Amino acid sequence: MNAQLFSFCLFVLWTSVALVAVVLGPAFFPRMFGDGSQFKFIAIGAGLLAVWNLVKWWSIRQRDRTRHYRHQLDVDYRRRAGRPDEDEPKPVVNPEFDFDNTRPRNPPPPPPNGASHGSE
Repeated sequence: MNAQLFSFCLFVLWTSVALVAVVLGPAFFPRMFGDGSQFKFIAIGAGLLAVWNLVKWWSIRQRDRTRHYRHQLDVDYRRRAGRPDEDEPKPVVNPEFDFDNTRPRNPPPPPPNGASHGSE
């Protein structure tokens, strides 16, 4: 059982104990509850525990919703930013920087006067 469901079940339990001690007990069993001072104390304690478990359930619920929202944002961002497909050719701006290409490169054309490169 996850923590969110457990906290909600405890909230329902303590709320029902408080309602029985305050409303249903004196209405249906007036001799057993008498003046009700002891049961008011039980009702206050059960009410505080019910509020505590309600706050705990709500905070766990908000945390889970935030985690789900952040995960969805990450998925959407990755989908939008996306990596290029493997089938799609990579754009090359300048062939000199095409390092992924394994075919042999053509040597540069000879200089116009037949002189070697770098000499005058």
